[in-house]
Amino acid sequence: MTRDDFSMEEISRWITGITGGWAPEAAFEELPGATSSVLYRVKPEGQSGERPLVLRLFTNREWLEEEPELPLHEVSALGAARKIAVTAPRPVAVDRSGTACGIPAVLMTEVPGAVNLQPDHLSHWLKKMAWTLSSIHEGEVGEFPWEYAPWYELTDLKPLEWSRHRKRWDRVLTLLAEGRPGRTAFIHRDFHPANILWEEDRVSGVVDWVNACRGPAEADVAHCRINLALLMGLEAAESFSQAYEQFSGHKYDPWWDLNAFAEFFPDRPVVYPGWPAFGVHHLTDRVMVERADLFLEAALAHMKE
Repeated sequence: MTRDDFSMEEISRWITGITGGWAPEAAFEELPGATSSVLYRVKPEGQSGERPLVLRLFTNREWLEEEPELPLHEVSALGAARKIAVTAPRPVAVDRSGTACGIPAVLMTEVPGAVNLQPDHLSHWLKKMAWTLSSIHEGEVGEFPWEYAPWYELTDLKPLEWSRHRKRWDRVLTLLAEGRPGRTAFIHRDFHPANILWEEDRVSGVVDWVNACRGPAEADVAHCRINLALLMGLEAAESFSQAYEQFSGHKYDPWWDLNAFAEFFPDRPVVYPGWPAFGVHHLTDRVMVERADLFLEAALAHMKE
């Protein structure tokens, strides 16, 4: 969907009716980094409370066709996240089918802080993220209807024509077919540095809970590891998972690296489009290929240990 597919005037009226404060289009500030939806910071005139709100518009038709209840999923996840020791947005309102807004939407509170992808003290940054993820997994949220499923079908995975390890792909498929049960927890499902907010040197909150579910904690660790390996290199990924093991008391199974790799690379690796929005401009698609190969090589080596 594009801006031509929905009316900001209709959305303004919806928010005005909810908050009691008029929300002219000038009150909408598009937020950087979103890749599968559109996010706005909204400060209605006369709104009670000190902080603005955040509006998510679900503009990805394919995603909505796969999961029509995405808005309800996010609102439910935000409600569950309030029960754990991590700061997350609070749900304010939802337009599940787009009846009011012309497009499915979720209105939520804004979490203070900013994304930081270029930390001054990398070791501290990685440990704080690992502690945060461990805290999410330790949380008890009760029943939650959404369950984990991998973002790929084993039979659909293509040979890695771009990789120097393409001759080992049959080995990867064999290992993936073995599967792993994992350690069941409430998981974020998209935990990575661009979804973590900071104030100075502390994590102030975690955002983008729309994929949260009950599932293997290791899937979250692996997802963050592969993001870190691409963004900063394999050493950062290793340091992160070592810190997670320390905080959680659970040994990480490297099989989940292969699972994350299969989810990440149905096609040739490219620079994640959200990173430049947060000031990372030095990476290239060639570097992504090199780092993806190193990640796969390390995962296969760990599986032999």
